[in-house]
Formats: sequence, structure tokens, C-alpha cells
Amino acid sequence: MRQESFPVALRWLAGRERAAILAFYRFARAADDWADTPAPALSVEQRLAGLAQVRVEAADALAFCPPALAALEALLPAFEADARGDLPQDFGAAVAACRASSEPVGRFLLTLHGESPLLYPASDALCLALQLLNHLGDEGGDRVRWGQPYLPEAATPALRALLPALLERAAVLPMLIRSPGLRRQAAATITAARRQRSALEAGRRLSFRDGLACAGAALVPPDLPRPRLSGSFRAALPLLPRDARKAVALVYRFARDWDSWADEAVDPVAAEARLADWRQAVAALADGEWKPPLPVSFVALVTRYRLPIPPFLALLNGVLSDLRAPIWAPDAQTLALYCDRVAGAVGELILAALGIQDAALAQAAGRALQLTNILRDLEADATQGRIYLPREAWGEGTPTAVDLRARAAFLVPQVEAAYAEAFARLAAHRFAGRRAVWAIVALYHRLFLRLRAADFAPGTRVRRGDRVQVLLRALILR
Repeated sequence: MRQESFPVALRWLAGRERAAILAFYRFARAADDWADTPAPALSVEQRLAGLAQVRVEAADALAFCPPALAALEALLPAFEADARGDLPQDFGAAVAACRASSEPVGRFLLTLHGESPLLYPASDALCLALQLLNHLGDEGGDRVRWGQPYLPEAATPALRALLPALLERAAVLPMLIRSPGLRRQAAATITAARRQRSALEAGRRLSFRDGLACAGAALVPPDLPRPRLSGSFRAALPLLPRDARKAVALVYRFARDWDSWADEAVDPVAAEARLADWRQAVAALADGEWKPPLPVSFVALVTRYRLPIPPFLALLNGVLSDLRAPIWAPDAQTLALYCDRVAGAVGELILAALGIQDAALAQAAGRALQLTNILRDLEADATQGRIYLPREAWGEGTPTAVDLRARAAFLVPQVEAAYAEAFARLAAHRFAGRRAVWAIVALYHRLFLRLRAADFAPGTRVRRGDRVQVLLRALILR
């Protein structure tokens, strides 16, 4: 498997998948050899007959892996065109031919590992770049096979100019892939393509240092930066499983960003348009389309961490509704819906990052935390024209921004009930990351207790001793 200028199947790949890749590659290599054998060694008819035999043998040998067989079937028409000597004559035909003979390979690898189809565009870009580099770097061999370069010489400058954009589009793959082994494979392959392009431009051969660079990329593939957090989420983050920390941190960051765009908007119209663009792009992602302004880090939450999209939409709906019509003493049902959208959705996403589906737990914890935030920010919200206390807190009276702290007691029983349900549901669960979730809820519960004791005075905060006690209890939680 050392005939290629890029890694074919690194040993970091899981054994089962690696065996399927090697089996597929043997047939793809055999088909390529039949297609490329120059005349007069073999006639066109003999080459096509050889490809037909490859198809027959592969149908049996690759039956254990339908994606491998489907990928080979997708490649064979391109090999048959080469066997007939149907070489591309212009830029468009060259791109189409290179896509046909490479893209099925990348999609096969993604399908084999259960990766998201959202990765296809980046994979397609990498495969096209590799195939262009293969032909650009092997003009001498192509002249032996066909008596001329495979790529039309007039189109070569434009094809070379494609490479930087293709490799830039492919660069996101390691950050989006879920499979650790395939992530390393992608990183090594992208590095190999970059090194090959650099060698081609410099007119040199690939060196031992190029190979070391590929190995280094596989050892430490590019990854998403982890956002910096504050407050209860930051304190609890070390208690999460390593793989889930980044997902939880990213969920928290996006939720905070969207909320700040609405709360701190100097131009509400521009803020609404910005949030609406995000909502439209997230909805398109659910339909398999990655559109601006979604960054790689957000798409990774869906492709790599398998987080569901509906809670993100619910969260954006909640923030947009708050921006379009600031809440002023809603009825209890409207307040509950708001809490479920902006906090219950976050809870659902955090649990999903831990592999847990429990809508009731997410709803109870979300309501408890959001109502605590409301009680903490009574006066600050009022200065921005928002009152989140439910209309029922005023009885028969008219809701006003006066004496909010006296009215806040109305929410206390609801908050206590939400915390009690959240703790009870957590006690009934056993899952990796339960200590971290318990710590987040417990820290907010400490804040609620301090707010109640301080008569909901502004500036009330959790103390350092509270954090230490909660984290120590979380560590011994059973």
C-alpha cells in the first residue's frame, strides 16, 4: 500500500473498518492498473474485459461491506473511460473526470465510519485535490500510458490554482469527524496533500521530513479550541468526561452569545436580523445544508458530538421572542414556555452530549436554573424593560417595576419544586458526567438559597466556600 503519496489505511483505524478499507483498496488498485496499462501491452477490449472481471470478483469479495461495493461500482465508469482513452479535453471535463475517480472513495470512508453526510463537501474537496495532485505530479507516467498528459495542458494553470481553495475547504475535516481513527487519517491525508502541493510547486520530491509531518498530524490532529467559561459551568467542567467537555463548553458559549446579542443590542433590528440568520442556517443544517454564518465549531456539535438540532432552534426561538417583544409580566404558562426554550433546551443539549435523553430532567433543571437567574436579575432586567415575574404575582393588581423583590416570593415554591424534581431525577440516573450535572444544579441551588436569604438583593452571589463544598460533595456522589 505504499504506492500512493498519501496514507491509505493508518493503523489507528479500527480493525474492522481498516480491513474493509484494505479490501476495497485492493480492487480499486486492480481496476486502476487495468485502466492505465498502456497500449500495445493491452488493447482497449482487453482492458475493459479486465475491469469487467474486477467487477465480478468484487461482487463476491466485498459483499460483506455494501458501502465498499457501492463505492467501487461508482468508480468503475471512470476507470472504463480511462481504459477507452477518453481523456478530458478542457478544464470542466478534467474536474469532472477527477471528481468521478476520487469522490466515491472519501464518501465510502465516511459512510463506513457512520459519519454525517454534512462532511461530504469537505471530503469531496480533499479527494479532488488528491486526484489533481496525482496527475499533476505524474505527467511523465501519463505520457507513457496515453501518449500525453492526462490533464489538458491548456487547463493546467487553472487546475493548479484550484488547489489552495480545495485544501482550505478540506481542512475542517479532522474537527468534524467523530471517529478518532478516521480523524487521524484525515489529518495525515490533508498534511500529505499540502506537502505534495508544496513539493510540486518547488519542483522537488517528497522527503522523509514530509512523512514526519504526516505522522505528526496523525498523532496530534487539528482540534476545536475549547471556549473559556465562567461561573458554575466552569467549576463543574473538570467533572465531565473528557470527550464531552468541549461539547458542553461550546453549547454554553453559543447560548451565552445569542443571549448577549439580544440583551446588549444597541440596534435591536440588526440583532434580530443576526439571530434570524442563525436560525435559518441552523434549520438548513437539519436539512443537510451547511450555510453561513455557522462556524466549524457549531457544525461539529452536530457531526462530531451528535447533538440534536431542535433544541438549538428552540433556544434561538426563545431569544428571538425576547428580542422582538420583551417580556413584561407574562402569565405563568408563557413564563414556563420561555424557560423551557432558553434553559430547558440547553439542558437537553448538555445531556445529549453525555449520551442521555431525559426531557423531564432537562426541563426541571432548566426551569430551576432560569428562574434562579430571573430572581437574581430582577432589577437589572427591569431597567431594560423586562419583567419576568409572572402576572399572577400581583394578584388583582397591575404589574409594575416597583417593589419587585416583594413580589419575587411568589416564585419560591415553583423554584423549590423544580430543584427537588431535578435532584430526584439525577439520583435515579447513573451516567458518566452525572457528578458534573449535579454540581451545576447544586451551585445554582446554593445561589437560590442565598438570594432567598438576602430577600433577593441585587449583587447576591455564590461564595467560594459554596463552590468548594458543592464540588467536594459531587466527587463523593454515588
